[in-house]
Amino acid sequence: MCGIAGYFGGNGNPIEVDLMLKQLNHRGPDDSQRTTGQKFCLGATRLSILDIANGHQPHTDTKVNVTAVLNGQIYNSLKIREELADHGIAPESHCDTHVIPAAFSLHGRQLANELDGMFAISVWDEISETGFLFRDPLGKKPLYYVIENETLYFASELTALLSIFPQKYALDETCIYHYLSLRHVPRPYTAFHGVKELDPGSILEFDCKSGKAAIDNYWAPKLSVSSSHQDEQIADQLEELLVSAIEKRLRADVPIAFTLSGGLDSSLALALAVRHQLVKDPVAYTLGYKNFELTSGKSDDLVSARLIAKLLDVDHREVIIDTSDIFEDFENVIRSIGQPFVGTMSLWFLAKEISKDFKVVIASDGADEIFGSYLTHRLAYEKEIANRSVGSHRVSDWTWRQANFVFTDEDKSRLLTKEYLEKCNLKTGEFLDQYAPINYVDGELLNGLLIAELGSIFPDQVLKYADRLSMAHSLEIREPFLDKRLVEYVLSISGVTKMKNGQTKWPLKKLAERYLPYEIVHRPKEGFVMPFHAWVPQLLIPMCGKYLVREEIEQGGIFRWSEVENLVNELIGKKTVGYREANKVIAVITAQIWLKNNEFCH
Repeated sequence: MCGIAGYFGGNGNPIEVDLMLKQLNHRGPDDSQRTTGQKFCLGATRLSILDIANGHQPHTDTKVNVTAVLNGQIYNSLKIREELADHGIAPESHCDTHVIPAAFSLHGRQLANELDGMFAISVWDEISETGFLFRDPLGKKPLYYVIENETLYFASELTALLSIFPQKYALDETCIYHYLSLRHVPRPYTAFHGVKELDPGSILEFDCKSGKAAIDNYWAPKLSVSSSHQDEQIADQLEELLVSAIEKRLRADVPIAFTLSGGLDSSLALALAVRHQLVKDPVAYTLGYKNFELTSGKSDDLVSARLIAKLLDVDHREVIIDTSDIFEDFENVIRSIGQPFVGTMSLWFLAKEISKDFKVVIASDGADEIFGSYLTHRLAYEKEIANRSVGSHRVSDWTWRQANFVFTDEDKSRLLTKEYLEKCNLKTGEFLDQYAPINYVDGELLNGLLIAELGSIFPDQVLKYADRLSMAHSLEIREPFLDKRLVEYVLSISGVTKMKNGQTKWPLKKLAERYLPYEIVHRPKEGFVMPFHAWVPQLLIPMCGKYLVREEIEQGGIFRWSEVENLVNELIGKKTVGYREANKVIAVITAQIWLKNNEFCH
């Protein structure tokens, strides 16, 4: 795992790459190097996990005149190494980065289709004077870029890229508008005009002779439902694929830990690793909170995690935090993302502790997103069942998809100033059908929604937070539920089977019943979100006092103070509020922190 940065083109300066790498040191504190040519410079900060002593980046294969840097892990690098050996090629080390230049010389642009892993890769082909950027199919690893003066610059994080262009790029007002509904900045937007994020499953090719970039998509989730699946066969296939995914992700030259939330997904992943003897002396971490009486669901998580740890004979380590920890670190969390967001901050505190003893952790992100678990997924299932009962394959009203919006478009018409609203000409409800369009056939509405979100909300929100919050502490996070083979298989399971009789993640639960107690498999979903709604006097009110200051709100020209004041007044005298009410306050606080502290805005 690394941070990568560089440029393609004759107008770049290697010193600019040094500046970007300095901003990425947290992603790779073990080493930092760059390779420079007449029309390119590639650099990487390295978190040493494979071939600690010899796996330096960038790596140049002088036989083919190709240089590469990699952020991520290539899980099938041993298979690629065997293919190279058949061609008489022997990479210098066992590091996965070192197979990329020779593999590129064999496969060219098709390289991405040969890789199994999570990755953002930059390749320079000296012979053709062409640079390439590759991003993994699901978007686990980030990659931002900008084209200036016929030169393409790129970096793993937005703040690193902007560090060489201080005050150059203007704030994109539309990004704040959509963020207030979606809780994240959606592609194709970033927080700044002209700065872009490469889409998941995409290849960017930059021709230095013309100064032009071309982007192609090499993979996208597809609807391919099979009617031949039987219940036990599904469980058998899921077990085979998930065990394989876990085993691949346990390859490292450093120890690996597990997260254990106490819920279905992380408990199953740990149980499979232990029962299939994939790991020796396993260590698992669980996040908990002081004052259990305020967060009953979270205390249930700890109880369940303890039960699983005892059952599997795991070294179980609990990370207990208080609201004072969140108050103290809140600005650091926002800074680590690089853009406004309202999401799962829990990982920041868990990663902070895990990274004291480990460089790699196995987590269970993705199961909810591929099987269907959230409110919109349940609504899609209900509509799918209703449509099937009347023989309809159409849903004319998509407003139900806005059920998870923090602020609706109507809310924002009151919250935002008239001057700011005039700069935002596309409502988020309308944008949603462009950003995550649902294309479904044969009544597969749930699968259609899952596929739409896998290409949009999932990489832009869940995976973005997982990457930034873990890498802020130099911790690599690996997610077996996001193995490409597993994802493609799960997408072939019909929606009515995924949520049989309204029971979410039904196929996964059938597998889990083989390894876990019934009460763990079927306990109510708690989620990994922080319970801000239960901390009104302890946290929300103090945060409002610190960050929602009338003078600063009015000077910012984005929010109407009267509406912000109303949000704050709704909290006064209450011990708890609803999730949406809490998220509204956090969304405005986060925006204010980001706008105030972002040195790149002008």
